[in-house]
Amino acid sequence: MEYLVPRDQAFDLFQRAGRRVERILSALPGHGVRSDTAIPHMEWTVGDLALHLVQALEIAGDLQQGKPSPYTDMQRIAEMNAEMLAQRVDRDLARLIPRFSTEFRAMERRFREMSNGTRVPFHGGTSFSPAQAMAMMSSELLMHGWDLAQVVHEPFVIPESDARLILYTITPLMPRMVDRENARGLTATYEIRIRGGETFRMHFEDGEAHVSHVQPGGPADCYVSAEPSAFLLMGYGRGSQMAPVMTGKMVTWGRKPWLAGKFSKLVKSP
Repeated sequence: MEYLVPRDQAFDLFQRAGRRVERILSALPGHGVRSDTAIPHMEWTVGDLALHLVQALEIAGDLQQGKPSPYTDMQRIAEMNAEMLAQRVDRDLARLIPRFSTEFRAMERRFREMSNGTRVPFHGGTSFSPAQAMAMMSSELLMHGWDLAQVVHEPFVIPESDARLILYTITPLMPRMVDRENARGLTATYEIRIRGGETFRMHFEDGEAHVSHVQPGGPADCYVSAEPSAFLLMGYGRGSQMAPVMTGKMVTWGRKPWLAGKFSKLVKSP
């Protein structure tokens, strides 16, 4: 199940996401934020996150040039991120911020020049069209932009149209990202209605999952109607899961509506 993501929209999304992160990073010293400043909801410091962003752009740049991903097992992405951070000691924001800008500009140029027929390698032996690769990289940038915005207490809104584009790219990867430990023994079907967009059915059975694009109203144990940005943030483990429920940004129903509370624990972030 691969969606035809519009290339112009994906490139615009990638540019805006990268420049938002660049602006936040560049403003950190002016807010008195140092490399050892803790990020409230993470185990990383700001320096850790800045280095991770640079490393992510370096790896993505290699993928753009057809090199295989070092993430051969999509189940171990978090562990490999920690290992990569441990290999480098430089957390100096004065060096990492311009490094981020350099790597981002190089990615931007390569995406602009890349032909539509190119396949960009991704993790676990998968691959994307250039437009999908831009959307996937945008998700990484936006999530970590959100993280940095929490440090300086600034709002960070992800437009609904951007969130939809990212969700259409991420959804086909979800079966590869199932948390097998948390999903073991579970048999359940979710129907996820992305407001203003597509509907997906995701069926879990004893640690495995299958996802398909469907018309709304089919058989399911738990139905979820969600604003795209709220669902994207929840899927990446950002913010309180109850906040979108209490504000109506996510509504659940069906025979087992409580299963909605388990969903974010069943799928790992890509």
